[in-house]
Amino acid sequence: MEDDWLRLADYLVTERVHRHLDLRDLAAITKVSERTLGKIENGQRVSRDTLAAIELAFGWPPGTCRSILLGGQPPAAPDKSPDAVADGVRYPPWAAGDPFYEHIYRGPASDEDKLVAIRAVVTHREVTSGAHNVPGRRRA
Repeated sequence: MEDDWLRLADYLVTERVHRHLDLRDLAAITKVSERTLGKIENGQRVSRDTLAAIELAFGWPPGTCRSILLGGQPPAAPDKSPDAVADGVRYPPWAAGDPFYEHIYRGPASDEDKLVAIRAVVTHREVTSGAHNVPGRRRA
């Protein structure tokens, strides 16, 4: 299945407007430039790190943007459930119960570094599950 960047753009614009954010606000939250956010909202490809930053800003579980690109649905409503607390550490609801995400959140790393680590876990899971298999593409 082909990635549908225009479909993702529609969902992202809808979510941003629903949250009463303009591009400048979202750029400040995600630390992604307004130009890059404008690209994705116009259906252009962006990096995985950009998608991960948007997912984090919207409170979406990691991999949500990828799922939308492949025809899936975003969470039905913005996540308003309280953070889970375990061992004195607050976890976003989607991270609670996942040993890898909880381990990352317990660490002393910055939020940005935690985001990179979570993205690595998501990518590893996609690769090992075959979600990255693209017809006509050879793996090294």
